[in-house]
Amino acid sequence: MSLGGSIGIVTPTNTKRTTIENLEPRLQEEFPESYVTYLSWKDGYGSDGVVVEQHVEENILSRFVNSVSVRAVTFEMHQKSSSLISLDKVAALKKKCDIVLDTIDQKMYIAGESVSSKDLHSQTATVTLLNALLENDQHEIRNRDLPRSAYSISKNEMQGKIVLPLIKLVQQRTGKDFEISCVGKESDFFLKITLNADLNIVSLHKNFKS
Repeated sequence: MSLGGSIGIVTPTNTKRTTIENLEPRLQEEFPESYVTYLSWKDGYGSDGVVVEQHVEENILSRFVNSVSVRAVTFEMHQKSSSLISLDKVAALKKKCDIVLDTIDQKMYIAGESVSSKDLHSQTATVTLLNALLENDQHEIRNRDLPRSAYSISKNEMQGKIVLPLIKLVQQRTGKDFEISCVGKESDFFLKITLNADLNIVSLHKNFKS
């Protein structure tokens, strides 16, 4: 799964103009669909200057964004990206991604299939754990930083009823490696997820405007 986007370049006044203008034809030659949409020295600043209308990661959303949408955070090829998708596209997203964490409804989908209580003892605890691991820069977390539950206070419960069944389920459904380590003492332990470059994970969150 790939997402398009834009790149903004900011430089000191009256510098790099020639470099940027010379770069445009070279970019279009290598990437035919690329183009330059705005150059301040040609298009002007406008009465309000340069304004960032949308930056999903920073909770800045354009006034034109439909509130009937969700924020999708994608972890793929060791990179993290955020986008907004309409509700009518969520079902298709769940079908094509390896793992989808629906933090809104506390549900989980693996290889397009929903996860049931027969697969995992607690979807809520699993979604909470994975989302916390993914959002951490080091992809690790201490058990005491998780919401208190039978799993977060016991390494044996966490490993036996959440971690190991999850690893097995992901590998069975996707055929891809999936690793979560759980080390430490029974009541004081750490969890760490190792992201497989071939595995794409998407977490769905409530739109900030909803």
